[in-house]
Amino acid sequence: MRLALDWPRFAQSRHLGVPAKVPRDPVEAVGSDEPPAALKTACQTLVGYGFGVIVGTVTPRSITGTRATFEADRQTVNSRIRANAVAEGWAVAVADVGSDALMGQAGQETNTNYFADLIHPTTAGYYRLADNYFIPTLNAVLAGS
Repeated sequence: MRLALDWPRFAQSRHLGVPAKVPRDPVEAVGSDEPPAALKTACQTLVGYGFGVIVGTVTPRSITGTRATFEADRQTVNSRIRANAVAEGWAVAVADVGSDALMGQAGQETNTNYFADLIHPTTAGYYRLADNYFIPTLNAVLAGS
């Protein structure tokens, strides 16, 4: 099984192919009971090519221009990812970074130890998410659990 990971630490690896049309903001398309269609479609495309997809939930943000409903929409998207990604077969696992105690809760994007600009993690933030979510999730997938 080939694995596709949706986190920059892994996406920057020269050993992984990263699809060009993975949605940058899965929260933008909230509105139905389905997971965001663009995210689901991108994952299904990868699955169709034989990849096992590990999809991550969404962390908070509050940059200029973030709409007032973002946090509620983020919670909706994260719930849909958790409930549907593996059950519907468009991911082999979910790395639930959106539930992280130090980076996944509303308002934590102001923590400059982990967020560089109210949306993007710092190097320490990327390592925290990778070490606590993506690497253990990848190891569990590879171990078959």
